[in-house]
Amino acid sequence: MVTYLFIINSKSYFTKLLKHLRAYFLDYPIKKIFLDNVGEFTSHAFHEYCISIEIEVEHLVVHVHTQNV
Repeated sequence: MVTYLFIINSKSYFTKLLKHLRAYFLDYPIKKIFLDNVGEFTSHAFHEYCISIEIEVEHLVVHVHTQNV
C-alpha cells in the first residue's frame, strides 16, 4: 500500500488534483481521502461526488493528533 500526502489550500485546486491523480494512477485507484473539517470539503455535493467515483471521505477530529499517523 502506498500513501501520498498533499497539502491543499483551495477547493478548485483539489478538484484538479483529484482528476489528475485518478488519470495518472489508473492501476492504483484512490480509495480514501482524509480531510480536516474545512467548510468547502464538508458539503453534501462534495460527498456525493466522492461517492459517485467510489472514494471514501474521512474527516479528522480537531486536536486528536493520533489521527495524523
